[in-house]
Amino acid sequence: MMISRNLFFILITVLVLMFAAGCVEPGMEIASSSNPGVESSLTPFMVDGDSFTLAWNPAEPEDLLGYNVYYRVHETDTWLFLTDCTEAELLVSSAMLPGGDYEFAVSSFTATEESALHTSLDATANPDTGWYLTWIQ
Repeated sequence: MMISRNLFFILITVLVLMFAAGCVEPGMEIASSSNPGVESSLTPFMVDGDSFTLAWNPAEPEDLLGYNVYYRVHETDTWLFLTDCTEAELLVSSAMLPGGDYEFAVSSFTATEESALHTSLDATANPDTGWYLTWIQ
């Protein structure tokens, strides 16, 4: 079964954080799926405080186990694993990630496969021009 590629990113404030077992380890690097440095008309979101929530439209496979969430410093090449979760949202706290400029990506996974990354730079992101986060703590 193909995993749904219809994930959209929406930046929301303070929701509940849920974790589940995943297929990758924190800090694990993966290959880039977007072109860093191609900024065109990206929308910067300014956030201050100790936490923020990322949310996306849920994937639809019946055998879905959860989502892997990745980040990278804005305009760099390497995606780093942040955490996994079972819900289509993630509360990111200062204990998980320091303040800075970040891009985010999410993939859905089943017991046998992981989808391609859907990034905050994709045309399916909200806004569709793409976005990155400037987090001031």
